[in-house]
Amino acid sequence: MKTVLDRMVSAGCLLLLAAFVVAIVWTFIAGWNHSIWIGVILGLGLLLGQYSRYRLCRAVQAMIDSAFVSRGIQSPTFTQAGSYGYPGYRLSFASKEAEQAALSSGALSAFKASIQDYHRDDGSKSRPFDVEMAVHTTYPNKPLF
Repeated sequence: MKTVLDRMVSAGCLLLLAAFVVAIVWTFIAGWNHSIWIGVILGLGLLLGQYSRYRLCRAVQAMIDSAFVSRGIQSPTFTQAGSYGYPGYRLSFASKEAEQAALSSGALSAFKASIQDYHRDDGSKSRPFDVEMAVHTTYPNKPLF
């Protein structure tokens, strides 16, 4: 579940976007000698974006530890991506046996449930976040289809 700080970071990103638009308009109206504010706001936006990604990475790692390590299963590595505004995760297991152990122990299902809970408010009402489309597993030499 997203914390209050996560929601504040999201609101901060929207606020910085609005400030960036205002700074551009103000630069055109007041002159280019005030264009430093565009750079300042862009820098703050980049820092806030990095912080947001860092917090998401920490939250996902905590979910992996909770789901896999607590069951005695070797935790997979994960990479994070996104498509069309939705987050995506790829869990890389060491072997096919490790993936099967995660499936049979229920660790993968527990991880998916925690990801679904974390992103439950993401997406539109007509197309909400779907964990089955967002989480993919792989291991070395796994066939694509």
